[in-house]
Amino acid sequence: MGKITVRHQTDVPLLRVRDFYPPEKLQQLSEGEANSHTRRYFPADRESLQGFEVRLDAHAVIKPHAHTAAEIILVLEGSIVLGATVAEVGAAIYVDDNTLYGFRAGPQGCRFFNFRGDPNTAYVTKEEFMAARTR
Repeated sequence: MGKITVRHQTDVPLLRVRDFYPPEKLQQLSEGEANSHTRRYFPADRESLQGFEVRLDAHAVIKPHAHTAAEIILVLEGSIVLGATVAEVGAAIYVDDNTLYGFRAGPQGCRFFNFRGDPNTAYVTKEEFMAARTR
C-alpha cells in the first residue's frame, strides 16, 4: 500500500552539523560545513528518498567532495557560488553521482534544499575520490 508523509518545519529540528557529526567525519569538513545547520526531512520512516535543508553562513566554503548518488540542490535564500557561476534564489543545481565538486555561500549566506534519490548516499572526500581514480 502507498504512503504519503507530510513533515512540517516544526516537526524537524534545525541542528548544527558540528553538534551531531561523529568526530572522525567532522575532521573531513571545512569550518563552514561544520558550522552549517541542517534540517533532515527524509528519510524519517523508511522512505526511499533523502531530502534536507541546509543553511550556510556568508562565504562558507564547502570543500570538494562527491556523493554516491545524484542530487538536486534548490537555492531558497542567498546564493551559491560554483566557480564563475552564481546560483541565486530559485536556481536548481543538478550534480551527477560520483562527481567531484565544491562551492561557497554567497555574501548573504544561503539556504538550500538538497534532494537525493538514495537515502543511503555516501560522502566521498576529494582524497578518496582521487585515490579511487588511480586504481
